Amino acid sequence: EFWNEALKRHALDGHKIIRDVPDLQTAMKKAYEEYARQKGALIWGEKSPNYFDSLSRLSADFPEARFIVIWRDPAAVCSSVIRAAEEEHSWFDRRGMTLRALMGHRAMRTECDRLVKHGVRIHELRYEVMVRNPLDMMKEICEFLGIPFVRAIASLGGADRSAIYQGRHHSLVKEDRIVSSPVRPEVLSPALTKKIARYVSLWREETGNQWPFDSCLQNGGSEKPSLGEKLFDRVLYRCLRVLDASVIIIYCFVPLWLLKRYRAFKYKREEARPKVRQAITPSPNSPEPGSQ
Repeated sequence: EFWNEALKRHALDGHKIIRDVPDLQTAMKKAYEEYARQKGALIWGEKSPNYFDSLSRLSADFPEARFIVIWRDPAAVCSSVIRAAEEEHSWFDRRGMTLRALMGHRAMRTECDRLVKHGVRIHELRYEVMVRNPLDMMKEICEFLGIPFVRAIASLGGADRSAIYQGRHHSLVKEDRIVSSPVRPEVLSPALTKKIARYVSLWREETGNQWPFDSCLQNGGSEKPSLGEKLFDRVLYRCLRVLDASVIIIYCFVPLWLLKRYRAFKYKREEARPKVRQAITPSPNSPEPGSQ
């Protein structure tokens, strides 16, 4: 609950979830079944971008699970991360988030290939195609899951969005129509744009032009990342993922009162950041340094 208000957002009563369970899988199943029960649902599942590099482990923990993987243009993902970071108290406002998103793209491809190799049921689709043609895409998903297709699931009208976080980056999913993102000012720096293009070119070469799908930066003739760049990015990415894991471990063992104090301090510092930026930003009419 303290981590991301899971109980509050899903209106779950913690007392209805039995505590003395033998393992994590049983605990999760009980929690999800309780959520499905209060929604009058027979099928339960979960959607989270945080599982991109742990699909194999999830498959081992839940051998009967079916996986639906949505691919999106790496450049669009990085742009979305940068825009989401502009919001107050944003989870995306951390150093190295665009590198996590870019290198995580390849990590998820590796995980998907492992699932396919081991015969795990997995369905892959493209975000851009799904937005353009949700009806056919949802028919394919229903066929993959072995459930009847209901036309209403191809629309956002009447959908239950109560568990989705607030924030501008979730505004489109809270509308009634499925639409592509509106045209917005470019937020990717030239350096990041070139880096993404280099990696897209490398990955398409490695996969025989089969992946990534529909990247606006794909170009068979563009340069590839150098050996030094690949090594540096890989090491930095691993360090960032170790840091992410260490934060989770800290949250598991540090007393809650101390975590609350830290979060209050963190939020206070973030709220003061725009004021500091405004204070050090010169006015358009201010004189140049050293002028009279």
